[in-house]
Amino acid sequence: MADKKVYDAGDETQVKEKKTKATLEKEREQEELRQLLEDKKFRKFVWKVLSECGVYQEAFTGNSHTFYNEGKRKIGVWLIAQLISSSPKSYVQLQLENIEDSE
Repeated sequence: MADKKVYDAGDETQVKEKKTKATLEKEREQEELRQLLEDKKFRKFVWKVLSECGVYQEAFTGNSHTFYNEGKRKIGVWLIAQLISSSPKSYVQLQLENIEDSE
């Protein structure tokens, strides 16, 4: 059995290494999302997901279905945060394309 290195939160070198890995992973994910957002078909799909999540609608129903709606909304809000963090212009482009498609 291979010895696994135990993470020590008090070890500054290990903490710095972990932060660096996390930062690099986040940057990689953002770059991948930016590349996907260059494709109009992907943007259209993302808009459909956001619409299905109900991020642009009231979640309150007056009964327990509100919790279900809020769960869907949370996913949509998370996706919007990812889009804005990765490529704010692409999120605006998504909105503009949706307006154009609905005219």
